[in-house]
Amino acid sequence: MARDANLILHDGTTFTSTITPNSLTRSGGSAVLDIGKTGMEGLWVQMAITTAVAGSSPTVDIKLQASSSATFASDIEDLGAFKQVTDTVPGAGLGRWEKQITTKRRYLRAVITVGGTLTTGSVFWIHVVSGPNRDSVA
Repeated sequence: MARDANLILHDGTTFTSTITPNSLTRSGGSAVLDIGKTGMEGLWVQMAITTAVAGSSPTVDIKLQASSSATFASDIEDLGAFKQVTDTVPGAGLGRWEKQITTKRRYLRAVITVGGTLTTGSVFWIHVVSGPNRDSVA
């Protein structure tokens, strides 16, 4: 499935440790997005997990943040977080979740925090979408 690179916060690249992007250039699968600012209706961001989470008591927390600086050096606004993903839930966390955000700040990022030991192979996509996905998970 093709996705617009300008709307992808994390591109499905596997990871095993915390990712805190601070550049518009993609690194480790993640990048800061220049969104200008959101309108009153906000933006929808979707997290999709397409392969199971595995490891030794792994946890993955994904928090959305905005800033007036592309480097996130200051003026950071927390916009909310997705549900924590672990290996103990049915399907090891497989699924899709959407979150609606609003901000007057120009830049958006997803901070991925890994707890425990996460083995390679877990695939996460985090991207801006047009609205909640109502079809079934593949």
